[in-house]
Amino acid sequence: VIRSNRNNSYDYQVAQAESCVADRDYTKAMTYYRRALELNEGDIPVRFAMAEIAVTMEDRNTAIRLLQEILTLDDTNEEAYQKLIEIYAEAKNYEAIAALREKVEDEDLLKLFADYITPAPEFSLEPGTYADYITVELTAREDCEIYYTTDGSDPVENGVLYEEPFVLEEQGELEIRAVALNQYGIYSDEVEGSYIVAFAKPKMAKATPDRGTFTEPTT
Repeated sequence: VIRSNRNNSYDYQVAQAESCVADRDYTKAMTYYRRALELNEGDIPVRFAMAEIAVTMEDRNTAIRLLQEILTLDDTNEEAYQKLIEIYAEAKNYEAIAALREKVEDEDLLKLFADYITPAPEFSLEPGTYADYITVELTAREDCEIYYTTDGSDPVENGVLYEEPFVLEEQGELEIRAVALNQYGIYSDEVEGSYIVAFAKPKMAKATPDRGTFTEPTT
């Protein structure tokens, strides 16, 4: 009875799983680890070990599920985020990386996504009203393309590839919405700028002298 209890213990299951991993018997190792989880449902190290085995066995879906479970238990677990990013990147699933990033607010964790984050485009001029001709340029990181609209529509759905500056040589308004697209197909946040060219009225003409009665020719 004592031996039976010991064999059903959490420590025993983990030890057996680790022994199986050393022997590269991954299927049996997963069985022992699952038993360990039944005995300790909130165990994070066991889930990591199982995720590593799943990756080795090229079972990407199981690895992702286990890492997501870890983040459910601990949403600040840097190692889980890093491993998920690696798995998604290897599969070229950059949309999943972007979706994962949306759930992160911690500044340190956001650094893990640096290679996949697309900085938004920037305007060469601040949006506003100008009393003269203007030229507005859009710039982005070198590895990014810029897509824009000037009709108020979504630049992701309807954007045109930016190739040259906007030159405003007449009065009117230009409404620009733009996004950057990086090499992984990830869009940046949108930027929007409204530019109005409204030429100032000229000052009234002034006569010198301005008025009066003159008794001799006067210029």
